[in-house]
Amino acid sequence: MIRLLMVDDEPTTIKRILSRIDFAGLGIEDIRRAENGPEALELCRDWKPDILLSDIMMPRMNGIELTEQLRMINPELQVIFLSGYMEKEFLKGAIHLQALNYIEKPIDMDELYGSLKNARDRLMRSEDISSRLLKLDDEHIDTQLRILAYELCSEQYHEEIAERVMRELFPEKTSMPCVALQLKFYLPEQKEFHVLVSLLPVMKRVASDMGLTAAVVVKYDYIVAFLFDERGETGSDQVYFVSAFLRELRKELVLMNKKYTAGTGHVCPDFRELHESFLEAENASRLAFFHGPGYHSYYRKNAKKFDFEASDAMDIIRGLKKNGRDQTVFRLRELNTVLESCEGTDPEDIKRFYSGMVLELYHLAKEDGIRLFPEYGSEHDLLIIVMEQNFLVELFDFLMMGVETYCNVLTRDYYPNPTVNWIIRYIHEHYQDPDLDMTMLSNVSNLSSTYISHLFKNTTGKTVRNYITEYRMKHAVRLLRDPTSQINDIAAACGYRNGNYFSFRFKEYFGCAPTEYINTSETETDQF
Repeated sequence: MIRLLMVDDEPTTIKRILSRIDFAGLGIEDIRRAENGPEALELCRDWKPDILLSDIMMPRMNGIELTEQLRMINPELQVIFLSGYMEKEFLKGAIHLQALNYIEKPIDMDELYGSLKNARDRLMRSEDISSRLLKLDDEHIDTQLRILAYELCSEQYHEEIAERVMRELFPEKTSMPCVALQLKFYLPEQKEFHVLVSLLPVMKRVASDMGLTAAVVVKYDYIVAFLFDERGETGSDQVYFVSAFLRELRKELVLMNKKYTAGTGHVCPDFRELHESFLEAENASRLAFFHGPGYHSYYRKNAKKFDFEASDAMDIIRGLKKNGRDQTVFRLRELNTVLESCEGTDPEDIKRFYSGMVLELYHLAKEDGIRLFPEYGSEHDLLIIVMEQNFLVELFDFLMMGVETYCNVLTRDYYPNPTVNWIIRYIHEHYQDPDLDMTMLSNVSNLSSTYISHLFKNTTGKTVRNYITEYRMKHAVRLLRDPTSQINDIAAACGYRNGNYFSFRFKEYFGCAPTEYINTSETETDQF
């Protein structure tokens, strides 16, 4: 008896097919229907179709995704797709799944009949009735393991359902060591659903070779696995079987060039704790953020948290020019080492923390006319890149790249004349000194004011006085963006003795008072 599953969210399509096709003549006697993918999967919990006749464009789950799920139940499932669209991506998916046909709507019943006959013939050639009966037990066990795994990692966990399935799978066992694991993959192409599905047999094979039973499923963009050690004795330390499994699995995944991490919950003596072990595995997988790809993390309670409020990270960035590259890098490495030890900290909070440092460095460079991270079009794009990093080491390397670039440009000669370059660097380092002027430059350089004036103007096209003013105004604009800043404080920070004189020079430079300038558009201030 051949079993057919028809899935289409248009009831009239199914009715038309049922009325026009002689299914009995094809030997198709068990026909069941569903309106969408989730309903079809629910139907297949206790029933296995031989042929799938499915619409490819459906809400919640398309035909490609449904087929990939059902192929885990029956790898030899014969598939015929129906669609009113000839979408290229769906065609590629159908080819990848080796579908028998891709029939356009309105349906040509002769073409459909021929495809169903072809599916029937393939089934009859692939295995006779006796071999199919021999496989029923294995298929049933695989299905029950999948049901158990889905239930154990469900947000709406029902212990009674899990217990019923466990009793059926392990009727002789009242207790045994078991554990939950979560595997996350980090390369975009390795997060694809069909790629993750292809890894499930690998994990089951590794477990089987070690004498373990594995229930594995794909959830979102990661894999959840539950391991059962039927040979183990409860009450003893069973962590070794988890370590051994991960060690053997690592060998397989490294050969397949997979970038992954694994999180593990506590080893349970009783399956009733497995849902809690799964939740712990989810938390444990976050710890990999602190260690990098390939890390196997075990859940632990009361991990230390980082005190963001006590951190001087922003002062470290702001003091880069004063303290220099080496001291700044040393302090940032110290800071990152502390973060590595604070595994109780939410990785998203650390990403936001690093975003603040990257932006502070970005603005610091902007004041000096240095454009950091030019490949990102805006600050928003830059923040997105930072927040998309998967590991702490990637955040640190990204920040270090910015620091190195900034320092390299800052120490590079601005102009061919070394004297002019020295003057520019001196201005950048002493712009907060109210006495900074031509006389000071002449005294510290042992050069006449007249010589400095002519040399600087001929080389840069600007007078020394104008250059000092311009550089001070760049810093003033940044400080004005802080609504808590006072005019007198800004004046002192920019090398002016009092707020009134600063306001006068500011209006002379920009054409408006500082308080008016605060309300100007971001577009207007970006040039500074």
